[in-house]
Amino acid sequence: MKALPIILEPKSRSFLDLGINYTGEVRTSLHLLFTSFANKEEALLTLRTLLKERLIACGTLLPSAYSLYLWKDQLEETAEVVVFLKTSTPLLNQCMERLKELHPYEVPEIIALEAAALDSDYGNWLKQVLSGSNFSSFAT
Repeated sequence: MKALPIILEPKSRSFLDLGINYTGEVRTSLHLLFTSFANKEEALLTLRTLLKERLIACGTLLPSAYSLYLWKDQLEETAEVVVFLKTSTPLLNQCMERLKELHPYEVPEIIALEAAALDSDYGNWLKQVLSGSNFSSFAT
């Protein structure tokens, strides 16, 4: 017997939908960028700069990551801090370029993913923060 696909409908329309085309594709304005740093201090310095420049609305640090990778024909193993950055579609390219400028790695990991859906309140907050309508200045 062939299994039928299961389609789950949300109980409420609380997801921010910024465009549904006729193929059923849902698009949001949120992009998550992933990167990693050698330590928390480097990550915080970069996040604070991106926040002050309003290129991201939020950054989340996940300490205690352990990475294995090939670098210049050598197997490397290193402790790192993984960072998730939240930005909008219009700011994505500028944010990625600035992150690369600020990043201390010679070849930083910078990966962007578009969110399939997000809560409407969170989406509205994201737009307010990135447009500068929430805050007039940052404390240092």
